[in-house]
Amino acid sequence: ESIFVLRGNWMLTGVFFPAAELGLLLKGGVGGATARAVEVGTTGTGRSITKIGFGTSVGVAYDISFGPTVSLTPGIDFLYQWIDDPDVRKAGLLLFTIGVTWH
Repeated sequence: ESIFVLRGNWMLTGVFFPAAELGLLLKGGVGGATARAVEVGTTGTGRSITKIGFGTSVGVAYDISFGPTVSLTPGIDFLYQWIDDPDVRKAGLLLFTIGVTWH
């Protein structure tokens, strides 16, 4: 038997440009979070349990322009989950991202 734990956040995120001429941007969001445990048996059958809670995020990124209409945007975000269940731990996740922006 194997147990897999899957976590996810879905949220509304705002972006603030404190120094647009420098390419710096700050991000923050609130929304929901899920934690799902999946148990898979040796025959391929299994069961799962999903818990839902609150999620939030904060982050920072930097726009690097490649011409007048395209930017590469590396960033770092911290996501946190609160799920009100004694069997589910609160969790934090650090994400390193690279985005491409057309403007």
